[in-house]
Amino acid sequence: MKKTISIILATAIMVLSFPLGFFTFTVGALSSGDYTYEISSNNAVIIGVNADIGGKVTVPEKLDNYTVTEIGDKAFYQCKNITEVVVPDTVTTIGDGAFAFCENLQKVTLPDGIKAINDGVFSDCVKLTQINIPDTVETIGEIAFCNCEALVSIVIPDGVTSIG
Repeated sequence: MKKTISIILATAIMVLSFPLGFFTFTVGALSSGDYTYEISSNNAVIIGVNADIGGKVTVPEKLDNYTVTEIGDKAFYQCKNITEVVVPDTVTTIGDGAFAFCENLQKVTLPDGIKAINDGVFSDCVKLTQINIPDTVETIGEIAFCNCEALVSIVIPDGVTSIG
């Protein structure tokens, strides 16, 4: 019994001796305007949007004082009313299928700093005609532009080392 109490106390002392920033805490889904997001490493990760969002969409740099650094998997999936997306410089990661099936999406502006265009990010964006791929992109995932029927040309930067 004494040994068990000693182990519990020793563990508690070790845990409490770490600075609070050592641990990563995840808070449940939050919302701000048209966006649903989670907090990860004190930054915002967009995990969903209002399905009715439309027109030209400029992804915000901040949501409730948290810097948006990531657009999660399928965050804008099937947002049929979006015609243009501008992603801010704060975003460094765009998840798989993030803009898939946005059937009216025509133009995408990506920031410098993006290193990958992940799997299926723009899959089935049948009206997509214009996208800039920043020089910082190193990989283009599988089916990233699958069924993008209106996309007739893409300039692939020299730094791209892998295309799925």
